[in-house]
Amino acid sequence: MYYGELPTIINPSWLRAVIMSNLQDNRGIFTKYSVLMVRFSRLIDMGFIFICLWAVVLSSKKAWSNEHLLLALSGMLVFEIIGSFFGLYRSWRTVRIRYEIFKVLLYWFICSSVILFFNSLYLSIRNDLLIKWIFSTPLLLIGFRICQRIFLRFYRAYGCDHKTVAFIGATQTAWRLAQSFKKYSWMGLDIVGFFDDRVGDPKRDLYISNDKLIGNVDDLIEMAQHGKIDIVYITLPMAAETRIKEQIERLSNTVVNVFYAPSILSFNLLNASYDVIDGQPLFSIITSPFNGSMGLLKRVEDLVIAIIAFPILFIPMLIVAIIIKATSPGPVFYKQKRYGLNGQIFEIYKFRSMTQCDSTDEFVQATKNDSRVTLVGRFIRKTSIDELPQLINVLKGQMSIVGPRPHPVKLDNIQRGIVPRYMSRNLVKPGITGLAQINGFRGETDTLDKIRGRIEYDLQYIDNWSLSSDFKIIFKTAFKVFQDEKAY
Repeated sequence: MYYGELPTIINPSWLRAVIMSNLQDNRGIFTKYSVLMVRFSRLIDMGFIFICLWAVVLSSKKAWSNEHLLLALSGMLVFEIIGSFFGLYRSWRTVRIRYEIFKVLLYWFICSSVILFFNSLYLSIRNDLLIKWIFSTPLLLIGFRICQRIFLRFYRAYGCDHKTVAFIGATQTAWRLAQSFKKYSWMGLDIVGFFDDRVGDPKRDLYISNDKLIGNVDDLIEMAQHGKIDIVYITLPMAAETRIKEQIERLSNTVVNVFYAPSILSFNLLNASYDVIDGQPLFSIITSPFNGSMGLLKRVEDLVIAIIAFPILFIPMLIVAIIIKATSPGPVFYKQKRYGLNGQIFEIYKFRSMTQCDSTDEFVQATKNDSRVTLVGRFIRKTSIDELPQLINVLKGQMSIVGPRPHPVKLDNIQRGIVPRYMSRNLVKPGITGLAQINGFRGETDTLDKIRGRIEYDLQYIDNWSLSSDFKIIFKTAFKVFQDEKAY
């Protein structure tokens, strides 16, 4: 009994019959010989590393030498050690290809750094050969994995290399996992059903209705003992520690793989991740996506864009500065204290768009037809030209090109007590533009719904950040500034 149908991609009955007649176990040779497949992948990777260097040397019309052999063996050994230590050679059944590609690129980058250092100390191979080798090798490593994924996708579409899955616990976590397995058929996971000891208990309000439950845990154990289940996901809440331990103990007398899927979604996660310290699993609930290498990548992105944009915009900014100075008394730039990364206060730069006002302890947002806004100020605020001096903040490392817009300190102090997780937006550097701004939350936040809407988009940006998302936001910002009626 399966919860969901097999994929129907190009599935003529005669071809399926031919395939199945040649396979005694429809779970596939990849499952049956998984250990050998892992070793085969290791050998393929090492072969590609060797072949790439050999091809580069050959194409450069150089003679293959002992130095080249030593370099190739060093690269193979280092990549093998790194890949083994960080789990590159494991099952990627439930992981998307882009994550595997990222791992390959990261580990090869580390390996390349070691190779370059080794060559500088002990070898004398030309840099142009090294660069060609370093850039060509990951193309083969990634290409092999893409071809492997494509083959497995079609292979599993015919019902081969599948595993059967069951869930203990009629919980929201179990339901979400089941929907994911049905959606991503390339995983090759067939759902037997949901099992829970609370079936028929009128005092229990289960997330999954009784008519969708197969039976209790005793029924699941019996099926597992007869080899009808490959994987069991325990999705009971963490409060049910005693029951979880009991079920793990019972399942240990079978040959199923057991996973525990804690119900942590109720914690309102933000860029959640998983780690292990000395055998103790750790779940990060609220963290910044820009730790380590991702922080460096984000900084490089900001510097490259700012360095390119600043010379292009310098003349228009100079003209705006002259016009501001000529049409109203006061400084060209307006500086204001804002909360930045980790809640640190910094001074943001803007072109002055208002008449000089006496300082006041009460913060007043700009409103429609605000009398403080000058004629020139109305235009530069409408087109966001007043924000351009923030490129200086980006170069100083106080801001990013894309990120949550920084609010005045006084406004933050008011709103942080109204909106939950308001200050979580300060886990990253504030930006000149952001996801909230291209989705209509720009300008005055005069209602609670507007504040909440902006914060939701800011947290969504942090939780789903990618380099491509930054470029999409920048592209959309360029077309949005002249259409937005909320900026005044």
